[in-house]
Amino acid sequence: MRPREFVAFCMERYYQAVWAAGYLQFNPWPLLPSTVTEADLDREEQKLGISFPPLFRAFLSTYFHRFGTDTHALVPDQPPDGPFSGLESVFQPVLARHSYLPFAYDECSDLLVCLDVQSLTGDADGPVVGIGLEYLESLPESAISRDTLEAHCEPISPT
Repeated sequence: MRPREFVAFCMERYYQAVWAAGYLQFNPWPLLPSTVTEADLDREEQKLGISFPPLFRAFLSTYFHRFGTDTHALVPDQPPDGPFSGLESVFQPVLARHSYLPFAYDECSDLLVCLDVQSLTGDADGPVVGIGLEYLESLPESAISRDTLEAHCEPISPT
């Protein structure tokens, strides 16, 4: 299954489960096919200074989405009128410089949820880690390195 097909399958199943459980009364926005192009993704990568893994590119370009607050980690909305605004709201340039791509925020544990893009191999997914926002904000940028971040990463998922 190609990345876009896989993402579409997962998102459609998620929305079906949420609808069946009655949660869409809080999040009535249906899945809307995305108009984000490869060129849009390339421009956003240039703007943010980090390359998106293939599956993340597919996630950003398959459907516009609004998960609301039903998920533990708050995945930012991706509305048609600002498809990268949610990603930009959690983005931290200092993390990108050290190959971490923040894509969500877990307010329960005050963690930025990040893809570890340095650990990617080919088209495979890489680990998902949490980096404490309070910790990150407590350090001067000059004190932040890949090693200091790795020492404070909390594993969330191997892929």
